[in-house]
Amino acid sequence: MKGNNKAQQQETAQAASTGNSPTHSLYHVEERGEGEKSFWSEIGVGWVNKDGSINLRTKTGALLLPEHSYQLRARTEKQD
Repeated sequence: MKGNNKAQQQETAQAASTGNSPTHSLYHVEERGEGEKSFWSEIGVGWVNKDGSINLRTKTGALLLPEHSYQLRARTEKQD
């Protein structure tokens, strides 16, 4: 992820402190009208723990709302 906002700086600091870059991205998926593509917004990142569980960190201002769609996707080299 590129940019210089506070959330991304925190992600960089966490990755540096743990020695790991985020392995996953968390997206909010906004459904559009019928026949239209959904709108995906990255709202956070995740790290896989030794036991296989995943820690998530949302960006500043990101809200997880009930009855909304979210996707957790493995990051690609392009996103790192």
